[in-house]
Amino acid sequence: LHLAIIEVIGPYFAAWCHLLCVWHVAQLVAKHVKHIFGAAVTGKRGGPDSEKRWNRYIRKLWSTAKRSDIQSIPDLPAEWEEMRGMITDLQKNDLASGSIEAVLTWFGKPGLDDDNWGTLWGRRKQFCSCFTHSRFTLGEARAGARAST
Repeated sequence: LHLAIIEVIGPYFAAWCHLLCVWHVAQLVAKHVKHIFGAAVTGKRGGPDSEKRWNRYIRKLWSTAKRSDIQSIPDLPAEWEEMRGMITDLQKNDLASGSIEAVLTWFGKPGLDDDNWGTLWGRRKQFCSCFTHSRFTLGEARAGARAST
């Protein structure tokens, strides 16, 4: 049925793209990144402020992803590098719980991973509001809705 619908309406939506829900992106970030923030988060290294550092990090991700002003697009690489810097600072200060290389690879790097869909940076145009705010969507109306497992 799904393919039949796409076949019928496809010609009317030739420039379609698959957008990602910021809430779900944040859940993926938590899955791939949160563990390196340490102690209060995972019971490992990280010190007493690890929960605060994680909260600061995830708030930065949300504020960056939800900024819908198209004028902010040129600032996005610098903001992304700031978030990468928050991760590398953990290692510099010996606060990271484990290796950060895999995390940084998954997170992606502006200029290097611009078209790499295997990185979060490569998918930025699917969830950062400065790219998606003007798109017509037929998505779920409930904000933060979870799929049943």
